Amino acid sequence: MRSFPEIHEEARSLPGYDGEAFAAMVAVSPLTPKSERSELYRSLAARNTELAEGLVNEAQARLAAASDSLVIQALSASARIRLLAAEHCRNLAICFAPVAQ
Repeated sequence: MRSFPEIHEEARSLPGYDGEAFAAMVAVSPLTPKSERSELYRSLAARNTELAEGLVNEAQARLAAASDSLVIQALSASARIRLLAAEHCRNLAICFAPVAQ
């Protein structure tokens, strides 16, 4: 499991990275009870993965249509950022998972 600084460093290196947007991709209210956070983070991870798949599909469609390479690169970078957000959310879901007693 990679640490948040490792994930964030990779995300920051990608074109189109926006720190506020990334924070919104992984945000759970601090008022959320700790017992509910694991499930919320799993849900966010699934949502970010789903959105990344949509971006990849769009990039593939544009590649097949011989679209502008800069647009394809931007879509690919956005998909990677979403996947990094999903990775971070999965890590947090593990951190907040109930401990078996």
